[in-house]
Amino acid sequence: NEEGASDDDEEEEDLEATTITTRMSISAKFSSRISSESDSEDTTPSLIRRILSAFYDVLHAIRWPLFMASMAALAVSIYYASTLELPRSSDVRLLDDKYQFEKNYLWRQKLLSSALDKASGSEAYMVWGLKAADTGDQNDPGTWSQ
Repeated sequence: NEEGASDDDEEEEDLEATTITTRMSISAKFSSRISSESDSEDTTPSLIRRILSAFYDVLHAIRWPLFMASMAALAVSIYYASTLELPRSSDVRLLDDKYQFEKNYLWRQKLLSSALDKASGSEAYMVWGLKAADTGDQNDPGTWSQ
C-alpha cells in the first residue's frame, strides 16, 4: 500500500518535471525564433514610419500653440458673427439690378397689389364639400382605404 503511494508520488513528480521541461523548450524555441526574425530584418524603419514619426513629433511639439490659435480663431469668429446685422427683408436677390428679371421684380414691388399682399399677412384657404378618400385607420398605416 505504501509502495503504491510512493509510486504515484514519483509518477506525479516525473510528470511535473516533464511538463516544466517541455514548457521551457517551447519558450526557448519561441524566443530564439523571435530573435532570429528581428536579427534578419532591417533595423532601419520604413519610409512611411519615418514620415509619420516626424509628423507626430512636430504635431506633438506645437499642440498647445495650435490649440490656442484654434481657440483665438473661434473667438474672432464668434465676435464677428455677433456683429452681423439682420437682413432688412426676407427676399434673396442673386442678380444685379441691371438685369431684366430684377427690373421686373422691382417694378412689381412698387405696384399697389404687391404692397397690399405684403401688408395683409398670411393666406389660408378653406374648401367645402370634399370627402376623404382615405377611409382606413388613420393611426395604422398598414390599413388601406375601403
